[in-house]
Amino acid sequence: MLYAIPGRDCGSYSAGGFNKASYQKWITEVAAGIKGSQPIIVLEPDSLAQDCGNNARNDLLKWATKKLTAAGAWVYLDGGHSNWRTPAEMAKRLNAAGISEARGFATNVSNYNTPAKEKTYGTKIAAELKKLKVTTAHTNFVVDTSRSGKAINSSEWCNRKGAGLGLAPKLVNDSTQLDGLLWIKRPGESDGTCNGGPQAGKWWEKGALELVKNRAK
Repeated sequence: MLYAIPGRDCGSYSAGGFNKASYQKWITEVAAGIKGSQPIIVLEPDSLAQDCGNNARNDLLKWATKKLTAAGAWVYLDGGHSNWRTPAEMAKRLNAAGISEARGFATNVSNYNTPAKEKTYGTKIAAELKKLKVTTAHTNFVVDTSRSGKAINSSEWCNRKGAGLGLAPKLVNDSTQLDGLLWIKRPGESDGTCNGGPQAGKWWEKGALELVKNRAK
């Protein structure tokens, strides 16, 4: 996962990122380093579903996607999650950010929705992308299951209490456009200084133990 775009997290808990020049230098270095390895790359979660983006951000995502794809990566752009943007709106944002240069998009990153719900959402986004003339080859998707192990009736996203580890990561080959279930959000990594957690990105043992306790069976 690459997460350092200018204006990262719209100034919220994970605020930061590089300036444009530093970001392009970094992506160039990443592209050089991955040649020959054919990695899966989730590029800049929350960069499109949030509202602080603009044409400059879209242009940068297009550039980065093209660079990383040319180096052999399967690149997935930010697809939000099923409780956030409508499939039509998310498809519009993905198209503007150059989904035609990517393998597809990622959903549920750092969130808690079930794989079934996200698969339905991803399938709807893919259908909307096709309406925008995006070819099927660029409408595949992956779902983050790192914290979807326990259903909780809450809209809280930041270090949600009671969350559990979801289904183990695996690639999927079931004749749909779902490419894989992945642990994109590192289990045990704090969302930020909320619900007792430390700074965003820091290891949080209490949260990690709770994820294990409530894990999917």
